[in-house]
Amino acid sequence: ELQCCSDVPSAGGLQWCRNNDACNVYVETDVWTGGCQPELNYTQAVAFCAMHGARLCTAAEVMSGCTGGSGCGFNNELVWTSTVPPAAHYAGCGSAGGCDISGDYYSDDTILHVQCCADAEPADGGAVWVQNSGCSALHTRDPCAGSMVYGAADAYCSGIGGRLCTQAELTAECGRDTGCAYNSELLWSSTLPPVGWTQTTPGTTAALTSAATTAAQDTSAAATTAQGTTGAASTAPQTPLPTLPPAGTLHAVACATGDSDARCAVNGEGSAYVDDNTLHELRCCADTSDAGGLVWSGPRPDCTVYVETDSWPEGCQANVTYAQATSLCSQYDARLCTAAEVLGGCTRGSGCAFDDDLIWTSTAPPAVHYARCGSNSADCPHAAGYFDDTTINYVQCCADTVPSGATDVWQQNNGCGVFHTRGECAGSRTYDDASQFCEGIGGRLCTASEVASRCGQGTGCQYDFELVWTSTLPPVNWTSPAASTVLSASSTIAATATPAPTPSAPTSSQTAVPATSATPVPLAMTYHAVTCGSGSAATCTGETAAYVDDSTLHELQCCSDVPTAGGLQWYRSN
Repeated sequence: ELQCCSDVPSAGGLQWCRNNDACNVYVETDVWTGGCQPELNYTQAVAFCAMHGARLCTAAEVMSGCTGGSGCGFNNELVWTSTVPPAAHYAGCGSAGGCDISGDYYSDDTILHVQCCADAEPADGGAVWVQNSGCSALHTRDPCAGSMVYGAADAYCSGIGGRLCTQAELTAECGRDTGCAYNSELLWSSTLPPVGWTQTTPGTTAALTSAATTAAQDTSAAATTAQGTTGAASTAPQTPLPTLPPAGTLHAVACATGDSDARCAVNGEGSAYVDDNTLHELRCCADTSDAGGLVWSGPRPDCTVYVETDSWPEGCQANVTYAQATSLCSQYDARLCTAAEVLGGCTRGSGCAFDDDLIWTSTAPPAVHYARCGSNSADCPHAAGYFDDTTINYVQCCADTVPSGATDVWQQNNGCGVFHTRGECAGSRTYDDASQFCEGIGGRLCTASEVASRCGQGTGCQYDFELVWTSTLPPVNWTSPAASTVLSASSTIAATATPAPTPSAPTSSQTAVPATSATPVPLAMTYHAVTCGSGSAATCTGETAAYVDDSTLHELQCCSDVPTAGGLQWYRSN
């Protein structure tokens, strides 16, 4: 149902009421033409209030009693509000009673462990799925995802065909026994806080601890050395992670022992492309055994590089940035190891007990990002995948909040915590151009998870059946297949034997609607007027001219400016 709020008593030329003297807002439910408005979707509700110079009430206004008794008998009904979910989700222990930290709602930028659930076993996600006794959902048994922020956790589970478990599923231990030693760790869930929830205790968003993150909060040399020599993981609760400098370039961190991240999974970590300002352990590689006048270990079997971790005067180096890591290696005529060398086991056992930790590598992300169909529909004619950044794909932009001073229309799809553009048609572009376009209007490219959840769907640009760019990079160990599927500028699929195809120049068919078996019905997000066909309201019994949702059903009459349009005979009625 709908109740609208106004900050003035005469918005839209109507008379608004203040139902509670303790509130600074005016409320109405039925003073407009059309009367009470039950059963509207969110977009319809926003548009209806805006038509009358008003807005949706906030959840706080409604829950404070500011809208009670405003008409239409809606006191016992749920009414729309403008309040979006907070950037927080529930995290609970992998096993009942197994954690020192209680389950609670945690800020989405907290680092917590990841367990994925699925209602049915995905056809092809590369994961092992099992079902605990008494549970209807399946959970992953392998591989180990490690610990990450909520958005990355959500994207990870979506990427293997699953989803994050719900709070109820974690409470019922439906995610227990992953094989990753997560039973005593807090795991992300998909469950949002209740409406009206506020974070009152700063420590509520405590991140799980690991050897690397614990030491990162103490920058003293003593703490760093101690961490480097013991490698022991703390189990104490941890305050929120420190705020990092603005995001810069990315490089890969990889598990120092190789082993496909299995050893690092014990600490809840996994190989990933991370910001150069984050803190990780250091091992250096050299192409000679006496680089920098030091004695280097190796090479290990099947490896050609020499490795060291602590033979320099500075000793073990835990929790250093990428720039610090690069600088120290270069001081001794060495370099950071590549991700391939680390994942190949070439740095294993070289000191400082770092085998269970992520270490810096020199490997930058490939010029590749994930693209998938804008609607996540089974009817999409294009296959999703990782595409070379020079490929021409379409653009959907997202934003966590409506950008300040935005001149574009931003709207929020049901069930989504982000906004997307409506009516700002960017066409098809390379990845860099697409990213710059979104940044230019105050947003960003949507993530793979957001597109999969249809949070960018309904741009009004007919991109629902086109491949759209996302900001999601491939995994560190990803390699380009022998043949890639790429979207050309003319919206056709072409196979090429090279992983980095050269796109053809954009053509006028960039925004053409792809041929499909049926034209998709427009989403309930745009409005147009319907009026009585006779021109006289009196002849439309029980109906009145109004702005209605584009997906509702009405009769059709067409107009033409010439009497022979389309080879037909047209009539002038008046």
